[in-house]
Amino acid sequence: MTYVAADKYANEGASLGLVLPKTIFQSELGGWHFRRFQMPNGKPLGVSTVDDIDRLRPFSGQATNMSCVAAFTFDAHPTGYPVPWNRWEPRGEGRSVGPHTPYSAVLEAVQISPLQAQPIDIGQRQSPWVVGDREALSVLRQVTTSSGYASLAREGINTRGANGIFFVDASFRDGQIFITNRHHDGRNEQIEEFTQSVEREHLYPLLRGENVGRFTGVPDHFVLVPHDPDDPVDPILFRRLPSRTRDFLSHFRPYLQARRRFRNFNPAEGPWHGLYSVLSATFSPYKVVWREIHRGCVAAVVGNARLPDGTMAVIIPDHKLFIIPCSKQEEADFICGFLNSEVANFIVGSYAVTTGISTHILRRVPIPRFDPDNIRHIRISEQSRSLREAGVPLSVLDDRLSELNVLVGQEIGLGARVRSRVRDAVRSLGIR
Repeated sequence: MTYVAADKYANEGASLGLVLPKTIFQSELGGWHFRRFQMPNGKPLGVSTVDDIDRLRPFSGQATNMSCVAAFTFDAHPTGYPVPWNRWEPRGEGRSVGPHTPYSAVLEAVQISPLQAQPIDIGQRQSPWVVGDREALSVLRQVTTSSGYASLAREGINTRGANGIFFVDASFRDGQIFITNRHHDGRNEQIEEFTQSVEREHLYPLLRGENVGRFTGVPDHFVLVPHDPDDPVDPILFRRLPSRTRDFLSHFRPYLQARRRFRNFNPAEGPWHGLYSVLSATFSPYKVVWREIHRGCVAAVVGNARLPDGTMAVIIPDHKLFIIPCSKQEEADFICGFLNSEVANFIVGSYAVTTGISTHILRRVPIPRFDPDNIRHIRISEQSRSLREAGVPLSVLDDRLSELNVLVGQEIGLGARVRSRVRDAVRSLGIR
């Protein structure tokens, strides 16, 4: 719409002001082509300023849409970086802005922070924008680089709309495991509740985004995954599944076959009883997971958890979580400590939208590969583990968090003054 408006209605040198989702400036992929800022005929569409009004929530009914007001100049000059970026936010508790608030009252109720924005990769001008003051952008240029784990990160399992079938509650009685599908978790309101005893071979503890906090993740439900951990991509042939597991899945066959095709996943013509995005990483004995939806980076280390019969099984993350597989817990704790650090949250919070903290962050957060002979790596791992095992709120563990942040900052070469600047920037981003 922005480009069409410029093409159809704007003369050379004209200014356009539009209310837009700010995700087009800061999402990794969603705004990639938009951020070319060039018309099909090659004429520039220059960004003059952006006013970030997201924290005001000014529109009636606004939920997750993240709003800004962007001003463009047509056919005059290309976008020059950094772009002025003004962040509007309520001045204090109880001060709010609505769709009918007069502008004079708005100015009294808000504070405006003059910031700057530029591509996170200045060599690739269509990359997502980072936002901060001049010093923060200078620090980001120092610390932003790809992680040694970038190629390993994966998405959690995806039922392709069948959460209400594969996600289950489970109990143990009379020597058997009984499962009941969590029908209200699915998109299909016609799916009914069904209880069946099943074998435990394909039942796993389920970890969802809501179960994950910084350093720890605790599953509270279960998931049926009819895949072989040694050959996970396609489901096990249906006839080779245990009999009661087959009975449970057969009850929902019409719903499972009706799922839409997605890439190489086609339950209407291929195996109808499987899940999507089931990979070797899914069954890794230790995993670092982080939440897709949050302000900043929230990561945890997970391994095994108990099934209802008391046996242990590997924890399976769903698709609202992302995974780095690890063979040893020390490595997982090291990565988790790095991701939960102020430096990582500074980088992620400066450019990534809160609904899209996906695998792309490992192309920006400089986590080195874990070296068991590196004393600092061991100390980061140990400090992360102590925070995971503390069993008390992080708010009372400031000393341990501070030590972790110092260690991570030192690992990537940040001096004390820069680490202090990072801490202030994280607080200004509203990350806790």
